Amino acid sequence: MKYNILIIIIAIAFLGCSDDFLDKQPNGQISSATFFKTEQDALLALTAVYDKMQDHRGPINGHGSNAWDVLGLAWAHDAIEHPDLLSRYGVMRIGSVQPTQFEVNWIWEQTYIGIRRANEVLIRVPEIPDMDENLRSRVLGEAYFLRAYFYHKLFLWFGGVPIVDKLLVTLDDTLIPRASVDETLAFIAGDLQEAENRLPVSYGGGDLGRVTLGAAKAMMAKILLWQENYPQALSKLQELEGMGYALVDDYPSLFDGSNENSSESVFEIQFEPVAGKNEGSALSLFYAPNGEGFIPNGGWGLHRPIQDIVDEYEPNDSRFAANIFSLGDTFTKDDGTVKTFVDQVQGTGFAIRKYVVDPPTGATHTIDYGPQNWHEIRYAEVVLMLAEAYLQNNQKDEAVAQINRIRARQSVDLPLLNAASMSVQDTWDALIHEFRVEFAFEANFGYTLRRWGIQREFYNEKGVSGQKDLMPIPQKQIDFSKGTLDQNQEYN
Repeated sequence: MKYNILIIIIAIAFLGCSDDFLDKQPNGQISSATFFKTEQDALLALTAVYDKMQDHRGPINGHGSNAWDVLGLAWAHDAIEHPDLLSRYGVMRIGSVQPTQFEVNWIWEQTYIGIRRANEVLIRVPEIPDMDENLRSRVLGEAYFLRAYFYHKLFLWFGGVPIVDKLLVTLDDTLIPRASVDETLAFIAGDLQEAENRLPVSYGGGDLGRVTLGAAKAMMAKILLWQENYPQALSKLQELEGMGYALVDDYPSLFDGSNENSSESVFEIQFEPVAGKNEGSALSLFYAPNGEGFIPNGGWGLHRPIQDIVDEYEPNDSRFAANIFSLGDTFTKDDGTVKTFVDQVQGTGFAIRKYVVDPPTGATHTIDYGPQNWHEIRYAEVVLMLAEAYLQNNQKDEAVAQINRIRARQSVDLPLLNAASMSVQDTWDALIHEFRVEFAFEANFGYTLRRWGIQREFYNEKGVSGQKDLMPIPQKQIDFSKGTLDQNQEYN
């Protein structure tokens, strides 16, 4: 399901009257209350919720930057940011970000906009008369998943957050204290269970790309791992094994736009370049190295791989060349021109290769011209979460078998690990390594380190000091809440 532009414009128009949460007094719900009359209205509103996934995670030039998860990249210790971004995003990597920073408040507000849109669907759609009940149930299932998605992001960034599950009408409605981490995770799990009860296994035609039952199960498994409920997490992950997911043979095809919504896709955020519309992905522009002429507008090189991630790859691991440019590597443009990476800006000597594609010759080149979807959940992550769950349930050999599935991918084909010769700690080390090289620059390794409880140890071993576990609660929101919101302890 590529998000239809006209639908998005219409849906945002009715939802835009009071999107800001804990920032200004809402203007009421009149337009949304009168909007929901038909099945088509429900689908329009739901599309507006999907749309917010594209741009809530990190602003660039004051606007949303679709799939660019700058916090996940900062906490993964795989790259350093462009020097121009040090004061904005480098501070997140080194732990000196301030509660008053624009980007901190922007991420908070934009994510709550997504939550508000999901709440509109969950509250208004049950009231629509003469709606097909199967469609109503599915729409609600999608909205429950999407609300859980947004709260999961807030949890990763801020810890426990205010739980908003109703429409905010008065100023007093917005004065909601933070839930605890446990309460936040429990709320997410509740929404995901509602989603599981309603979502289909798959879609066809123009609905391809909508959230599925498998996506809800995978996200639920991740929440169960955070809750340290390892037996249930293992059971939930095992439920996914018979649902048709599989690792694709060609690893690079996952990131160049040629293998969208594949057997490895559990959930992808959909992008499609459309002339005159910012509906494509910006990752090619953001990741491509500066000044090399690989892509239109030159490439911004917002993140530059460091030696540590380079050294993490084993010899003959083909994922290295799929993810990283080294000096002397070549890049073939759409017109057949071959360019050589020379690190014109004298960065780290490396550049990100993953997600970098040259658009077709003659195509309209806006910032968001990339064809690639963003993999929010890949089946490879499910496999490695399965390894994690087996380890946490004292089943080491089974964990090694899952790690070997990733290593045995046809285009990777690395030597398999021998479980008989490995200790539990050896297996954890292998899991950490495999997760890091498989998901380089996909912005989830840093979050996973925190779930494993080893983030401080990992950073200390790499000589990184000052790293914080969470972002600060935006000072603007604390002030607006009249003290209802409290600050994360690391920033007091």
